[in-house]
Amino acid sequence: MEDIMVVDDDLHNLDLIRQILECEGIKAYCVASGEEALRKLKEKTFLLMITDLNMPGINGFELSRKARVIAPHMAIIMSTGDYSPKICRLAVEAGIVNILAKPFHPNKMLEIVRDIMGTENSNGRLGRSSG
Repeated sequence: MEDIMVVDDDLHNLDLIRQILECEGIKAYCVASGEEALRKLKEKTFLLMITDLNMPGINGFELSRKARVIAPHMAIIMSTGDYSPKICRLAVEAGIVNILAKPFHPNKMLEIVRDIMGTENSNGRLGRSSG
């Protein structure tokens, strides 16, 4: 399977998502900040990025907009506990294809990841998934 980048300033969440993905045979590159994610995107190609919304420095929206410039074909999922119509609208504007509402069930995250990884062009789709 293709590689996925996971971005979250909460190291517990970062490790949990990495473990879930790697148990499915998906290589997860984990970084703890938006700045670090942008540096990694310039070095390596990823099929998918899962990013938290609320992080110090560059938040998930800003990271997504900047990532789109570096990797325009990479799908982006955002995880957040702050789901609302406004968040959904901002996510679409930032090029995010799916929102994973926290708390989420690992199987729901895997379902979304598998769907995106099995779809050549996932741009333009936005869905809400909750656990």
